[in-house]
Amino acid sequence: MTGPVGVELRRLLEQAGVDPADVTADTPLSQLYLDSVDHAEIREALHERFGIEVDPHELLAAATVGDAQDIIEAKVRAAR
Repeated sequence: MTGPVGVELRRLLEQAGVDPADVTADTPLSQLYLDSVDHAEIREALHERFGIEVDPHELLAAATVGDAQDIIEAKVRAAR
């Protein structure tokens, strides 16, 4: 997980209580045990940091951390 989105996503996951050493692009999101509050806080932080809106269903549809990063990066590129 590299680039500004990867760094931010790793930071947000750490804030949600996930050990950064346990996170790679291939890590299944289901293994992170994020609850709905975590998801909402992450979406809000992404909005504040990158000025994007992430639909809750989009992140829920992501299978891995890398998939989530790809979704977020596409939104950031589209917002430019």
